[in-house]
Amino acid sequence: MSLPGTRWLVRQLSAVDDLAGGYHRKMANPLVSGAGFAMSTVLILAWVAALLPLSLVALWRSLAKRWRSRAQPPPDC
Repeated sequence: MSLPGTRWLVRQLSAVDDLAGGYHRKMANPLVSGAGFAMSTVLILAWVAALLPLSLVALWRSLAKRWRSRAQPPPDC
């Protein structure tokens, strides 16, 4: 099981990398490096802040699925 929102974080970080011109270009230019690092940090902090509610939703869905499967009568063979 992966962490909730991981696909979103990877997609956002790759967009930041594309905007900054790629990793090597971003690290070669201090101005772009700082801005790219700041954008990446903001996205990672937003993901960490959203991780708790997303984890609770994922836990609730798995528990609800388990409860629904127990509530259904077994199929007749």
